[in-house]
Amino acid sequence: MDYYNQLVLTGELDNVGNPIRANVGKSFRTGVEASGLVKFADKLSWNVNATWSMNRNVDYVFTDLSGQQVTKNTAIILSPSWIAGSQLSWNVLPNFTAALFTKYVGKQFLDNTENDDLSLDPYLVNDIRLSYTLQPKGIKGIDLSLLVNNILNVEYSYNGAVWDGYAYYYPQAGVNFMAMMGIRF
Repeated sequence: MDYYNQLVLTGELDNVGNPIRANVGKSFRTGVEASGLVKFADKLSWNVNATWSMNRNVDYVFTDLSGQQVTKNTAIILSPSWIAGSQLSWNVLPNFTAALFTKYVGKQFLDNTENDDLSLDPYLVNDIRLSYTLQPKGIKGIDLSLLVNNILNVEYSYNGAVWDGYAYYYPQAGVNFMAMMGIRF
């Protein structure tokens, strides 16, 4: 998609912490996404997806640290070139499933200047979900799940901001979990 005056984040925050947006000159977003499912057996399957994209400001104008105005072709803020996901599911018993989720997100810039000092490192995180369904009489089912996020305790940030030329990061939680219950009538 080609844009003229696309409204994009700048990476800066206003005085109450809201993201600031600005129109950029010419810009474009293009890419390819692929997904697939492999069934290894009746009880074991693997869903995968990957996206490659190019998200560029063609003629972005900004003021550099020396005070000079610069026009440059730069990456659009928070638009990684690579994103990939995987879900490996195993139906251990008729009502019990274990799943491993893996997510990769490539390098992202915190502003539109494409400055490496103002970027987020790529990250890879893994989660596990254990699900069990009870089927008592009178209702369709009770679904119980335990989700353990970031099982390898990876230190990463998925977002951030720029203030006065410095990067500020929003770190994500280490290993954490959530229990869920759903009732189907």
